Amino acid sequence: MRAVVGHLIFAVSLALLVGSPAAVSRAGGVPRAEGCAWRANATALTLDGTLRFETLRGRFSEVVDPRSGRFVRRWDVEGLPESSGSDGTAWVQDWSGTVHRLDAPHARRVAATDAWFDRRGWCAPDALGATSTRAVRRSQGGRTFDVVQTLPRGGVPIEIWFDGVSGLPDRTIVRLNEVTRVVRLADWRDVDGTAVPFVRRFEYPEDGDVETLTTETIGSRHVAGAAEFSPPATRNDVRMARGARSTTVPIRIERHKILVDVMLNGHGPFPFVLDTGGHFILTSATARTLGLTVLAPGFVRVHELRIGDAIVRDNLAHRTSYAFARVERGPLPPKAGWLGIELFARFAAIIDPDARTLSLTPLREPAARYAGVRVPLAFDEDAPFVPCRIDGIPGDCMVDTGNAGNTIVEGHWAHAVGLSRRFASGLDAGGGVRVSRAAIDIGAVHLPREIVAAYPLAARGSESTTVEAAILSETLHERYVTAIDYRQGAMWLAPARHRTPLPFNRTGLQLRRRTDGAFDVAFVYARSPASAAGVRAGDRIVAIDGKPARTITPDDLIALDAAPIGTIRTYRVIGGRSNVVRTVHIRNAELLP
Repeated sequence: MRAVVGHLIFAVSLALLVGSPAAVSRAGGVPRAEGCAWRANATALTLDGTLRFETLRGRFSEVVDPRSGRFVRRWDVEGLPESSGSDGTAWVQDWSGTVHRLDAPHARRVAATDAWFDRRGWCAPDALGATSTRAVRRSQGGRTFDVVQTLPRGGVPIEIWFDGVSGLPDRTIVRLNEVTRVVRLADWRDVDGTAVPFVRRFEYPEDGDVETLTTETIGSRHVAGAAEFSPPATRNDVRMARGARSTTVPIRIERHKILVDVMLNGHGPFPFVLDTGGHFILTSATARTLGLTVLAPGFVRVHELRIGDAIVRDNLAHRTSYAFARVERGPLPPKAGWLGIELFARFAAIIDPDARTLSLTPLREPAARYAGVRVPLAFDEDAPFVPCRIDGIPGDCMVDTGNAGNTIVEGHWAHAVGLSRRFASGLDAGGGVRVSRAAIDIGAVHLPREIVAAYPLAARGSESTTVEAAILSETLHERYVTAIDYRQGAMWLAPARHRTPLPFNRTGLQLRRRTDGAFDVAFVYARSPASAAGVRAGDRIVAIDGKPARTITPDDLIALDAAPIGTIRTYRVIGGRSNVVRTVHIRNAELLP
């Protein structure tokens, strides 16, 4: 199940009171509903009803101030409670009980557009500081619509489809970070002389998600004040053993992933990936090992999560099945899960690659001072962003310690700012990805020759984003002591002693482990040592320097790729088609000077 919060936080509220549906006129080709402006009083709308997502059912309640666009919405789906709102800046409290604001530039623009719509900007799409194109008549499904493109002041573009007969909004279309949000408004009813859409259907065409809110009762009351729409406090479910104020535990960095040992319900330890770009996730195998009951599709409850002296009670986790290659660690126990925003929303964290430690301090403790360069953090949905520059061009970069590859430059952003041609000459890494070097600035941190993977334009998935300039990877954090403090809205970067970055792949091989322990050759760089040795995609590698593949760890693979120029290794290879076993020698060389 997709986190409901990820979509409904940006959802149009049901504050769409207008005059009688028949009272519609037309001005300048733009539909206009007469008398739709909200009366100047202190009344807020209260709404209650049902929520449906696929086979799941739940209830929601809402309070909306249609004069300002401020709102608060609460819902519960199969025992998974969430809430969201806006007091001028959008915020969310997800099922974990943690809270964060959506204050990245794009998130603020989406919230501004939604507030404009809720204030009935659609009554006259060129009002309230917005700019609009003239209506275009379209036909669909035997109906006619007047379609208007509007850009609210400080917002993102919104496309509004007005019904050609009633003049009321039939749907709105807004581009979010990685998906398009289509809100269909239906079942308009007269309520005390006003027209209200009792059904809001949220569609996300790229991933097929559909969420439906059906209003059952509507009321009104006075607004207590702006604080009524402010976020609640994060649920107090953190306990520190032995009265500790913080805890420091060992970490391992394996193939550019940070792993930390976690105890779950008194069992373990289990190796978890520290992932600022993700959520609290358990693999299906881990959930089965613990005997956890599935509460709703994709969710399980963990009664106690413990990292050193830090304890979190009664936590919900995504239960996800991963391919073997995603979790394997060779001869070591497989990854058990991921620790994401739910951890960082409760604790300030210091990741020290020198000492190989993770320190956690509950955010309820007094604010700390950290070493290094301070970089402001903000959120778009549930991922942290920092202001950055790629080859001198400003953008917003996601901070993702779970990204084990090189820094990703997003295709849509690169195309928009004119960098696509610059990256087109990079090394072909397959799938349209090109690897090269670029200057990256993160606050006052300057990386003049960072390895970047420039991705092509994508229609769906995380690389379809039109918002992100780049995704900063774990390869950055391996060179800096990183402090992350969401309460202070910042991270700090202090150079690690061994800050020399690893070289780019010097063998030319991209390997993927098989369930039998051998490696499939997933990709071979052109004009690389592996290519010169005759290794091809689809081959299998069963031993390296006489060591069986099943005994080779992720760190061993990193060491092989990063070995000095001229290093010769012996690979035992089985042809992908011929099944002929042969021995090849690969001499490391620089592919990306």
